[in-house]
Amino acid sequence: GVTGNQEIGIYRSLALMNDVNYILGGVVNTGFAPNRLPNPDLRWETTAQFDVGFDMELFKNRLSVTGDYYRKTTTNLLLDVPLTWASGFATSLQNVGSVRNAGVELAMELRESIGDLVWNLGFNIAANRNEVLDLAGSGTFFAGEGSGHLKVSNNVIVTEGEPIGAFYGRVFDGIFRDTDEVAASAQPTATPGQVRFRDLDGDGAITDKDRKVLGYAQPDFIGGITGALYFRNFDLIVRSNFVSGNTIFNINKIELELPTGQQNNSTAVLDRWTPTNPDGTVPKATLARQIDFSDRYLEDGSFFRLQNVTLGYTLPGKLTRRMSVRKMRVYAGAQNLLTLTDYSGFDPEVSRFGQSNLSQGIDYGGYPTARSYRVGIELGF
Repeated sequence: GVTGNQEIGIYRSLALMNDVNYILGGVVNTGFAPNRLPNPDLRWETTAQFDVGFDMELFKNRLSVTGDYYRKTTTNLLLDVPLTWASGFATSLQNVGSVRNAGVELAMELRESIGDLVWNLGFNIAANRNEVLDLAGSGTFFAGEGSGHLKVSNNVIVTEGEPIGAFYGRVFDGIFRDTDEVAASAQPTATPGQVRFRDLDGDGAITDKDRKVLGYAQPDFIGGITGALYFRNFDLIVRSNFVSGNTIFNINKIELELPTGQQNNSTAVLDRWTPTNPDGTVPKATLARQIDFSDRYLEDGSFFRLQNVTLGYTLPGKLTRRMSVRKMRVYAGAQNLLTLTDYSGFDPEVSRFGQSNLSQGIDYGGYPTARSYRVGIELGF
């Protein structure tokens, strides 16, 4: 089938005006100025998709297996393309080409009973591969939100042959310990304590050619495991999910390792480079806020999360009938009980810039998922 895309916001083809205050003759006056360029040539995205799948019930319906393969191609792709600042605007929504998503999904559920014990175990996994096929002549461009005062942006490359959400920058190669290391490097103007980058093309200088794709915001796999156990009047339900192979850009790490503001710094700063600590793992203290984006601030975002655990007990019918109640179940549960991850931030399941296609996998002050506990009573009359 062929579908459009309604999740693009309203009036995106039109210019918008914002109110702005000006001082004229010593008096505050309110005027209006354009804050978005119009694009009357915008067209709907169009997605054509092909799906094939199977469903199987095995071993007298004790095991069910579902599998799907899909391949969908989106043309007239709508993206916020960066503009030169000379235009007075940062981006413009344009139809810039086509992208393909192809993937597989597999789900299995096992149901078994032994006397009064009944249990179900479910597992699902999905893998999606995204690729930019064509940019409609606009060529490679850089995108990705960041931090204005840290001057960190354009951390994502959009180019044919790569997926959307490809982080692009320099390769971190340690910290200069002394002047001898600086003199032998491709950064002769650096000073001890500054970050060293890898000279990828071997020309003896750090240039734009010494940048590469460093990781992908989109994961290799996502999935979940569910389980349900019933024994007489007791029930136990467990749900979990996992993500593997994605990269997170941790802007918080930049913010908290720069001793230039009024923020509380990370304890990692205690191991910064100083003349008496040349093996420090954090660059030296400096007032400079210019940051060269590198894989120093990228981390593995893989995680396993115990999402929900609920234990319940249904009172016997003899007891509930005396209470003029058809059914009564008491339960206790917890959400977000446990997260296993190597990510150093608060929460690996983060998306600072919402549903932005070009700013995926960025953590900048994202509020973590809360852990909560609950108890309750279910009544049926």
